[in-house]
Amino acid sequence: MVHVAIFDILLIGCCSYALWRGGAPERWAAGLEILAVLLTALIQMQSRAHHYFDDFSPGIFLVDAGFLAALCVIALTADRFWAIAAAGFQVADIVVHLCKVLAPDILPLGYGVGISAWGYPKLVMFAIGARRHRLRLERYGRDPSWSRPASLRGALQAA
Repeated sequence: MVHVAIFDILLIGCCSYALWRGGAPERWAAGLEILAVLLTALIQMQSRAHHYFDDFSPGIFLVDAGFLAALCVIALTADRFWAIAAAGFQVADIVVHLCKVLAPDILPLGYGVGISAWGYPKLVMFAIGARRHRLRLERYGRDPSWSRPASLRGALQAA
């Protein structure tokens, strides 16, 4: 269970840093990541004890798909490169789910590792994004968070 402890440390560290020092895109992504992790844990607690990855998990898939949609909105509207990379990692996660649907005989360990492994670099992207945001603020005195479209930008800033 060392991998769980490492993930939890990265989750707390990277998301806390993004929430504390990041701009609006970093804060949105970190908050949504925490929500996705909590929802996934809730789904896992309701499933069979130690057999989370024996079968395709529609609940976890829906959480991951919703998070992908949110990351895509952030990537399309934020002036941030890290958001594109984070959305790409989330796409890889979705592909693993789809592989399990298409090939149900995939070993549970492979399925579990496949949908878990992409979370580590995604968390690092949030921290890198927050750090780069701080560097741009120091260098230029400002760092616009959202680029386009104006109607969506206004909705995100109001929230």
